[in-house]
Amino acid sequence: MGQLRINKTTTVFTHHEAQDKESTRGCELSNRFRNGDFKWIVETDEVPFWEKAPYLLFLFAFTQMNPEKIIYFFERATLKEELPEAVRIDLGINLIAVYVYTGRFAEARERFKAAQEAVAQHKLDDLLACLRVSELYLHLSSGNRAVIESSITELEEWIQQVPNCFEIGRFQMLKGVCHLVLGHEHGERLIEEGIEKLKGADSKMQLVAGVGMVLRFLNRYIKDPVLLAKYSNLWEEITEPYQFDELRKKVTCLLLSNL
Repeated sequence: MGQLRINKTTTVFTHHEAQDKESTRGCELSNRFRNGDFKWIVETDEVPFWEKAPYLLFLFAFTQMNPEKIIYFFERATLKEELPEAVRIDLGINLIAVYVYTGRFAEARERFKAAQEAVAQHKLDDLLACLRVSELYLHLSSGNRAVIESSITELEEWIQQVPNCFEIGRFQMLKGVCHLVLGHEHGERLIEEGIEKLKGADSKMQLVAGVGMVLRFLNRYIKDPVLLAKYSNLWEEITEPYQFDELRKKVTCLLLSNL
């Protein structure tokens, strides 16, 4: 999944104190999410549901290996006006990859076109990297070797200009997956390099999201039992401290009750 841009998309209140309070909560949510304090986000009553809803949705996506369940909640969320428009656009961009995982390529293309128009219309430049990565997902689904290789090269040149090591690390992992799909053995090395970049960036959330992405593509496109076992073990190792099974149940209840 893609990245949260919540700090730039919170709802604006008229009252100055309300703005300050929301801004403070938004920063705290962002920091706790990035640092892996998922339990607090799920269980706290200090933050209204709609302020933490994007984090709950992405946490659900991280912990849920059934993409159809992710689609169900994300599609509902994109229609909820309680969420800021930029957040709904971000969620829509992240749906593109999930559609690709499930083979729903026509819906992925439609969602990508709509996201392109929305990002341009609202000048959401902070979502461009996520959008470009989603385009690579689409090319990967085409199975066209020349298109995939060209897309990797173009995106690599573009993403090096993005001053965000999270994006670079996640892209390195996706590039590795693409090369594995193309039959290139060095794809595994690229995935490992991406993992090391994310570990160095000290973002637990991005590492969890990246390894989850690798597992979904391995299950969909490659089905190599050795690689599946390797990254499944890594997934268990990095997620064990967060008790995702328990959190997923609580998040599911919150989403079902409010979306």
